[in-house]
Amino acid sequence: MNGLGVSCTEAVFLDAISWYAACLLFWMFTMLTAPALTFVFLGVVVGLGIAFVWMLWEIERMSKPRRNSDRFG
Repeated sequence: MNGLGVSCTEAVFLDAISWYAACLLFWMFTMLTAPALTFVFLGVVVGLGIAFVWMLWEIERMSKPRRNSDRFG
């Protein structure tokens, strides 16, 4: 079983569980069709976009001076 240029029989440095997980992961990515890869790519792009906007929002929020909530004291 070959996938992404890695042969699972050559992965002797990994223990049995890691070897099985690596083979399964490479096999799953090689079995994806073009529409499935498109949805994976879209999910990654949307996730990174959300993280970037969230980061900018937090930077903007932290850069504003805090208001004094004790107005009557």
